[in-house]
Amino acid sequence: MRFSIITTRHPPFTPEEDAEALNNRGVALHGLGRFGEALQCYEGALARRPHYPEALNNRGVTLHDLGRSGEALQCYERALAFLSDYPEALNNRGVTLHDLGRYDEALESYERALALRSDYPEALNNRGITLHDLRRYDEALESYEGALALRPDYPEALNNHGVILDDLKRFEEALESYERALAVRPDYPDAFNNRGNTLSDLGRFGEALRSYERALALRPDYAEAWDNHGLALRELGRFEEALQSCARALDIKADFAECQFNKAYLLLLKGCLVEGWAAYEWRRQLNSWVARSLSGSEWRKGDPVPRRLLLYCEQGLGDTIQFSRFACTVAARGAEVFLEIQPCLMPLLSRLPGVKVISDQKTLLEYDTHLPLMSVPHVLGITLQDLSKDKPYLSADPAHLQAWAMRLPAAPFRVGIIWQGKPTSNADTGRSVPLRAFAPLCDIPGVMLISLQKYAGTEQLENLPPGMRVETLGEDFDAGPDAFVDCAAVMKNLDLVISSDTAAAHLAGALGCPVWIALKCVPDWRWMMYREDSPWYPTARLFRQIRHGDWDEVFERIARELIGAVHAKTKTEQTSSRKQTASPL
Repeated sequence: MRFSIITTRHPPFTPEEDAEALNNRGVALHGLGRFGEALQCYEGALARRPHYPEALNNRGVTLHDLGRSGEALQCYERALAFLSDYPEALNNRGVTLHDLGRYDEALESYERALALRSDYPEALNNRGITLHDLRRYDEALESYEGALALRPDYPEALNNHGVILDDLKRFEEALESYERALAVRPDYPDAFNNRGNTLSDLGRFGEALRSYERALALRPDYAEAWDNHGLALRELGRFEEALQSCARALDIKADFAECQFNKAYLLLLKGCLVEGWAAYEWRRQLNSWVARSLSGSEWRKGDPVPRRLLLYCEQGLGDTIQFSRFACTVAARGAEVFLEIQPCLMPLLSRLPGVKVISDQKTLLEYDTHLPLMSVPHVLGITLQDLSKDKPYLSADPAHLQAWAMRLPAAPFRVGIIWQGKPTSNADTGRSVPLRAFAPLCDIPGVMLISLQKYAGTEQLENLPPGMRVETLGEDFDAGPDAFVDCAAVMKNLDLVISSDTAAAHLAGALGCPVWIALKCVPDWRWMMYREDSPWYPTARLFRQIRHGDWDEVFERIARELIGAVHAKTKTEQTSSRKQTASPL
């Protein structure tokens, strides 16, 4: 953010003008980065003239740069008390309020500044930043464009304009904005870093890596750029180098929670579970973490198994399905386990062996300790070998199972398919599969494709390629408030499930159903790398992209394997039929 420091210019001063001279000297010292000396000058000016709004404003800027935001805010308030129509002080007050997390007040301060001076590009830029942080993206974009209409070569506004366009998924326009910023200021590391982020969003990871390297050449201690550099290396499959980039970022900023979390992702992706679980605890320091206010103590690594333990879900439905197994693990070790989950999963997970499933911890009378569900493997020290011992831990409701057995269309080999994850999730980038990619499976004799997709993605059923047929299960399929109850029963009646990386894939694995999962080149950490099986789900097979974005090759392989599976089932049925044929008397 840009501050406005006001220099009062006068002809050669007389002794009575010492306050102006000290103010101007402070401005010069501030420009040299000598903040302590600048502060002394402003204080000297204010000792001579306590009602000097320009010196109060400039003192506030210096205090802000020294990290003394509370005192800076007091200076701006005093300046405005003496000069209420002072747009620079209002702008700077807004910056400090923003940094204190008081966004609504910051926004009000910028609005007041702009009411006094509508052609104030710094205030428009800063207003855009606050609107961005309030997730009012369209208004933020309008504010940046207002700043650029006044000053087309304003590099900070061009950079910020690019960031908001990226958030709006207008990636090519975002790149154009960064290029304009860099044309004005070629040594602008923030613009190179953000340009790299947008290139990553476009899947252009090699170019992104080079953009981060340009940022780091300009600012070697740029922790955020080192972290992003590691993310690009991860997507390029260069995992050891990615870990080195994380280490560089953490050498600069040890408490960098996002980087610690990205390090955890890399370790878990490599199958280094014990180290990865420990680093994964940094997710609790992310801005996205929602802290819970719970009575009692938290279960810690090294503590004995508690007598009564409350576990609570923390992420998406797929995460809850996947990690609910560990509630069973703790229960098998003698604890009375209460698992608080999303209400829509209650009917599905109420069948977890040994676990009391609840949707609201307020219904509990008593528990000894608590823990977020995805911290259990860290506390227990879960290894790959431990995962491989797990058996299917979910089951379908018998009544639903029987009802769907009667209702499903008949075919020699029935395959349930899911192609689309939650599109609003950041994790969905690159993992969902276009439905048309499944088309080669329809050419295999005996195969019937049955859609298990709900909500997002079902619109693709209206525009299938010629010759492709996908059966649907009616509007009442999983139509109620309970998630996956019908889906679980249908899966148990099918020969195979083929899914992209979705919650349904975890459901199939937890049920012990045969499931083939189509994965992007570098998938979510839980699928690890360089293996066709999954220690999480013994019945799963993994089909990975060889080239970024190329699903056609993946489904050509799936089609070849599916031909073999159909033949194997036919052969088994023929053998069984021969064995069951009665001999004549």
